Amino acid sequence: MLVERRPRTLIGILIASALIIIGLPYQAQAASPALSISASPLQVGVRGTITATLKNIPSGQSASIVVTGPSGTSCANTRWASPGVGVTSCTVVPRLAGGYTITAKATRYYQGRIVGTQSTSLRVVAQPAPPILTIASSLKVNNRGTVTATLKNVPAGQSVRIQAGGPVGMTCGSTLWVSSGVARTTCAYLPTAAGGYTVKATATRYSGGRAIATHTASSRVSVLGVTAYVPSTVRRGEATTVRFTVGGPLWSPGAVLRIAPGVAGAIGCPAELRVVLSADRTASASCRATPQPTRYLTVAPDLWAGKNRIGGKSVTAKIADAPLLDATLASTMWDQESETLWELAKGMTAGSHDAASTGFEIIVYAHRDGWESPTVAARIQHLLEVRKPDGGWGIEKAWDAFGDGTLNPESTTYTVSTAGHAGPALLAAWQNKLVSDQDLRAAVDSLLSTPRVSVPGGTCLAYSKSGKDFPCVPNVNLGAGAWLKQVREVTGWSIPLLDDIVAQITAADRYLFNATTGYWGYSDLSSQLGKPQDAPHQGYTLQSALILEPEFGKAATLQFLSNPWWDQATGGTLRDYGNGLSQVAFADCQGAARSPSLLEAFSAIKETSADQMTKFLALQGTLYGFRALGACFRGETW
Repeated sequence: MLVERRPRTLIGILIASALIIIGLPYQAQAASPALSISASPLQVGVRGTITATLKNIPSGQSASIVVTGPSGTSCANTRWASPGVGVTSCTVVPRLAGGYTITAKATRYYQGRIVGTQSTSLRVVAQPAPPILTIASSLKVNNRGTVTATLKNVPAGQSVRIQAGGPVGMTCGSTLWVSSGVARTTCAYLPTAAGGYTVKATATRYSGGRAIATHTASSRVSVLGVTAYVPSTVRRGEATTVRFTVGGPLWSPGAVLRIAPGVAGAIGCPAELRVVLSADRTASASCRATPQPTRYLTVAPDLWAGKNRIGGKSVTAKIADAPLLDATLASTMWDQESETLWELAKGMTAGSHDAASTGFEIIVYAHRDGWESPTVAARIQHLLEVRKPDGGWGIEKAWDAFGDGTLNPESTTYTVSTAGHAGPALLAAWQNKLVSDQDLRAAVDSLLSTPRVSVPGGTCLAYSKSGKDFPCVPNVNLGAGAWLKQVREVTGWSIPLLDDIVAQITAADRYLFNATTGYWGYSDLSSQLGKPQDAPHQGYTLQSALILEPEFGKAATLQFLSNPWWDQATGGTLRDYGNGLSQVAFADCQGAARSPSLLEAFSAIKETSADQMTKFLALQGTLYGFRALGACFRGETW
């Protein structure tokens, strides 16, 4: 079999023949050592890699490689990747954009002697870093802080406009235009609540006045501290939820913080709540609190992290009355309490019937038994028997009315006794033909002849006819004016001075009235100026204002009734408020007659201690209890 052989080149034949002649075997020539450089894509501000590799290192030799690059280049020691290959890896973080020259020098050693060197270089380009929009903040609740939006790596020659927005109340400074590097806008913010807020920013880059790119960023901003949230309306006895928000940028996500709620005026919230910060370093918690009969529910929270305390802003809400009672239940309760007071009054038989008690008895007996009742007739006769010689009424003892050392004799006629205590029963008896015109006219003349003093706006009838009691007492003055006006309207009589005096008293109905509290002062004595009168006298004053100037009286009465007994402007006992509030409950049946706190106060009248309870007090409570019951639940007219 023939084998075809390709002719060898002349040089190859000559070399092979020479080797055979000198007796050496044939061997191919070894490759020379070669040094090379490679680099990953480089970007300003971003870590990159440079690698220098020396290949074909002869057996028995070692090598070292030194790489020189731009500022920021850091190389590791030479490592041997495999026999005959040496590699050096370097990291580099370019600080500026542009071209860089990287050089590498490799030195080979044999038995400690340098046997060869190689060097090479590579031109690389670091690309500019992309613009990055970031948002930073340092905020603490109730402290003015800043939120900053920053666009970095703006290419030279470009300008930037940054707009930032966030929660209500955050205001940003003027937009900044920059020619190189960094653009920034700073927003001022006074956070009113701790927790997390979202802030958004938009940066627009311009070149030659033309928008070329837009960058957006959104950041969850944490406000340091704790904030309490209390519902705008909290009611006594009705559990309400108190919420807390927490911002903890000083601590890491997952940190456990403690909230001390600091609740006053309510029960139910624990002394401490524990919260865990979320990924955005915020947390929330809540507890249920039941307001008590006190003026305010106050929450003053503290935030604790270990021994570190951050006090939160206190929050206060006025405690309103409990929800209205069912109408049927309210009617039953008013009836029961009024009957209880009526039985209590009838059982207090000791002593004579004074004018005040008798006047109230007449109205209550007439309401229950009718004006034709013999009991009513007997009480009317007694009322006429105890009147003073001038046709008015007083009390059955000598008395120093203002504690100033001027003692009024037992015969003194008092304005309130005539108009407020005896007057309503006398006028109703006249309507039912149980007293004469002369009996009624004598009481009117007594009031018209009472001394008067001028006060801002009009006239004030003296407290008594003793000639000693001249401080103006609004409840007495308005009570007299209201009764005289009712006499004029019921009888139709034309009585000299009556209309003029009523007009002058009405003109003075705001004297010593405090529009903020809705209370009148008791008198214009210097020691009592600026002080609200007690609730029982306030109730009588309001009854009179409702007659003299209905619109004003209604507004003042509703202001008085809008607050439960524990939130009135003046101090006093619970029974005082029951007495005062019940006197005008008929003027606001929805808000008062069915009010749990008013019924609670009204019920307390009968709890008055034995040494303070009088027949007058029990009868007054009975009268106004039946009046509220009738006017609000039974359709009666009083």
